[in-house]
Amino acid sequence: MRKHKIFGLRIPSEMREFIREQAEENGRSQNKQIEMWIKEKMNEQVKSAQ
Repeated sequence: MRKHKIFGLRIPSEMREFIREQAEENGRSQNKQIEMWIKEKMNEQVKSAQ
């Protein structure tokens, strides 16, 4: 059984290229790069709500 659910996402090719470049620069997979950005945004939201 998978720990994580699969989430399909349609994005423009220029966004995908940006994600690919950022992930490569940071030594991450594209999936982990997106996950990191989402976690950062979630943390910002929590901090601003306090």
